[in-house]
Amino acid sequence: MRRLIPLAVFPVAMSCASQPSKPAASPAISSSPAPAAAESVTPLATFTRDFQQQSAPLLKAGNYLGIVQLLERDRDAAGVDGDTKQMIRQLVGTYATFVGQQQEALEAFAMEHPKPMVFDSVKLGRLAPEDAVDGVARLAANRQAVFLNEAHHMPRDRAFAANLLPKLKALGFSYLAVETLADDDTALNRRGYPIRATGFYSNEPVFGEFLRVARRLGFTLVPYEAATGSQEAREQGPARHIVDRILAKDPKAKIFVYAGYDHINESGTLGGAKPMAMRFRELTGIDPLTVDQTTLTEQADTTYEDSRYRYLMKRVRRQSPFVLRTGDSLWSARPGVHDVTVIHPRAVSRAFRPNWLYAFENRKAYLLSDEICGMSALDCVVTARNADESPDAVPVDALRLQFSAPGSKTFVLPPGRYVIDAHDGAGTLLSTQTVTIPAR
Repeated sequence: MRRLIPLAVFPVAMSCASQPSKPAASPAISSSPAPAAAESVTPLATFTRDFQQQSAPLLKAGNYLGIVQLLERDRDAAGVDGDTKQMIRQLVGTYATFVGQQQEALEAFAMEHPKPMVFDSVKLGRLAPEDAVDGVARLAANRQAVFLNEAHHMPRDRAFAANLLPKLKALGFSYLAVETLADDDTALNRRGYPIRATGFYSNEPVFGEFLRVARRLGFTLVPYEAATGSQEAREQGPARHIVDRILAKDPKAKIFVYAGYDHINESGTLGGAKPMAMRFRELTGIDPLTVDQTTLTEQADTTYEDSRYRYLMKRVRRQSPFVLRTGDSLWSARPGVHDVTVIHPRAVSRAFRPNWLYAFENRKAYLLSDEICGMSALDCVVTARNADESPDAVPVDALRLQFSAPGSKTFVLPPGRYVIDAHDGAGTLLSTQTVTIPAR
């Protein structure tokens, strides 16, 4: 299987980027100054250094289109070695979600064909599908902690997390501990919405809305990142932070923990270290409900998908996430590792936007004008932010428009009043307007 190189080699961009669960990853490459021996400097290390330098001002300004364009130029350059090209693809996929290119992200993270898996289709076919939010909430009723993971290039996972929040709040959950949050955004809970400095992945619009929903419901948002370091530090540190920042002050607190990939694993190792969920259980004696949504998921090429997923997609006719019921419990694709597997149906395109985005918060379509980016811009990004939030707020939706490529010109927004801005890759403001999306 093709290696995925850890995104954690980019501390300027990603403070704690988790690794996908299945592929074996190569060791992280240090971002420290190049060693004296010139022959030891790999093309990937050179790319890492140059990308950090070139992207830093773009990242600070929130110019994600500029970063995507930078990466696309590097990707298409002649003579790029395999490891570097693979890293660029992953970075393009991550930043593509920031500008509304979800299909492009899916394609960038496409895995090679998995090994054929033998499974009991008769046994799997006997399991009854159940709405995922209802099923997870039913099991969460008797738990003090729920750990849910995400694939960092799948905004759909964040929409599911947001849809789960009302049920968890009704069950007495009051803290939401989130992997990407920065310690120094101390005003986040008071402000009620994320800004660029809130975190890294939180700059993706659906992630931003996940945090807004949590605050509207009264959840206290808690950062738990550990300083970059060894894998052991990246697992032990977050578990300790959750204990110190929540349970030390409120021992009976019910906690919803949102993390990337294998940090929620209840067995095995991650980069040679016990995963965060295992460390949390050791520190507290609390057995968390671990919910995975990264194993049985769609791929850009259906032949890359887990064979159980392909089987279920033929058998289960649902458009919303589901779980499989087995008695009073729920089925897991990785028993002993996770308690529950959430299965997301393949997205269906509506005006080049995924159907799950329309369902999230009962959103409405808003068609952008052909002149939104002016007459000369061939590539621009359009963002919609809440009109009552600051200019550096994370937008509610974002969309890249390219003159040379077919794509959507449709925003998908919840009812509200928005400032819609268009910028080119240099960060130049091309147009701005204020619009209202009615409730009906």
